[in-house]
Amino acid sequence: RKPFLLWNSMIFVVGGLLEAASAYPECTPTGGWAPCTSRVGTLIVGRAVSGIACGGATVVVPMYLGEISPAHLRGTVGTLNQLTMVAGMLLAQVLGLPSVLGTVSAWPLMVALVLPIAFLQLLLLPVLLESPRWYAMYGNETMAEEQLVLLREKPPDDDEIQEELLCMVSAVQTSHDVNPGPLSRSSSASSIGSFSNGSASYGFSNDSLPLTPRQEPILRAAATNPAVRKALYITISMMILQQLSGINNAFNFSSTFLSQNGIDAATVTVVAVLMNLGNVLITLTSAWLMDIAGRKPLILGSTLGMCIAILMLTVALTNPGQAWTAPFAVLAVVSFVGSFGVGMGPVPWLYPAELFPPDKVAAGSSFSAICNWLANFAVGLVFLPLASTFGGLCFLPFLLVLLPFAAFLVTKVPETRGKTVHQILAELAAS
Repeated sequence: RKPFLLWNSMIFVVGGLLEAASAYPECTPTGGWAPCTSRVGTLIVGRAVSGIACGGATVVVPMYLGEISPAHLRGTVGTLNQLTMVAGMLLAQVLGLPSVLGTVSAWPLMVALVLPIAFLQLLLLPVLLESPRWYAMYGNETMAEEQLVLLREKPPDDDEIQEELLCMVSAVQTSHDVNPGPLSRSSSASSIGSFSNGSASYGFSNDSLPLTPRQEPILRAAATNPAVRKALYITISMMILQQLSGINNAFNFSSTFLSQNGIDAATVTVVAVLMNLGNVLITLTSAWLMDIAGRKPLILGSTLGMCIAILMLTVALTNPGQAWTAPFAVLAVVSFVGSFGVGMGPVPWLYPAELFPPDKVAAGSSFSAICNWLANFAVGLVFLPLASTFGGLCFLPFLLVLLPFAAFLVTKVPETRGKTVHQILAELAAS
């Protein structure tokens, strides 16, 4: 995972350089310096390059966090990915205010801020450890154990270290079995995972594991392996439905329909900032609850809360000009975004690292993320025509998506809180 993150960080740096170059000030005919406004092509290319890096990060970062986290903290650590995204949105919005950098003369500074952030990410990369699950996938149990020792800050012979290593190695073998059996130690082992010459005493040696994992296409694997098929079905569904919930339309167009309900521009700006601040606080709460309440209760409560908020927003949008409409619309939008942050925001990004076998998690995460971004693009493309056609009822189609999604969560999505990868794979194969 580290080499990919290195290359991805370098792509971020290139994108940042192009964006900074597009905004580099130039000398004016009358003397002095002014922002350049003619390098639009450079800015577009820089944004496109940064977008490529952003896409890579949305795949690898949640996957990496899921692989390095212990089972009892995997939800909390994984939610930090969503927390950094919403915190970045809040920071960008604050910096874009007219009183900060959102002016004709200051906007190049905001564009150029991408560059130091990209360099900071590149400089901090050496402190990261490689994923122990990645080493286990390639049959290097010694390095997997070494990374676990560094991550958990415990001695190599600690029972928790050896138990976790056993689960990782067993999950690798499980990924090659259509119907995995129960996890068990080798009958000849006196303790879990005592190593001798790089071999484990619990029934697996480095020689018995593949030197390289099978690079089978994810769709072909889904056709032959029930666990992979169910994992792909669940993760793709959750990623697409996350976008079909209409959340990005609430962010992108909230200013428009709040203004249409008689709220002045200054108040709309304050509401937008508070909405993003609330999203950060809600995501912090979600990170705390993720390994206490579990994934399913949070995302189910999130879905039902968004349904109620859509009904509230529809009432406000279909009754413009009333004295109560403006505050009710604000309450509806804030409730919608807050409900999203509880579960619908972070949970879909957690599941790929938890549901896929070790040798399929990269391909499965990539495929799921592609579906998420495509759904994001499609919803953004159709919302304005939808709004012009249905008017104040424009959010009701999202309600029709969320209601069956709640039933899908109850009947099809497994709870993964506190479970090892081997346990989750066994449940998927047996369900």
